[in-house]
Amino acid sequence: MAKNNFREYDQRQLYWSTINLEELLEADHPARIVDKIIEGLNLKCIYEYYSEEGNPPYHPKMMLKILFYGYYSAQMSCRKMWNSVKYRADFMYLAAGQVPNFRTINKFR
Repeated sequence: MAKNNFREYDQRQLYWSTINLEELLEADHPARIVDKIIEGLNLKCIYEYYSEEGNPPYHPKMMLKILFYGYYSAQMSCRKMWNSVKYRADFMYLAAGQVPNFRTINKFR
């Protein structure tokens, strides 16, 4: 029997990887444009709706970025946006790795 020269392969092996969100997207990606637009908005009127009581909510800037980019990419469903935030680099970039569920996205909308 011939000896193989395969690389070691184990799907159950744990690994650690550092992800730099800035490196996920190219400089002219549409998600970066949405990011710049939302960062430039005065959201004081939205901030006034939030209370200091209870659990801390997701930041309104992040939620707006997800919604606007979702609409840009023709995703009107909050479940699709939720799925995208979990698995797509462009949404991960905008959400900074946070994952609001579909109910949270819908309630914010």
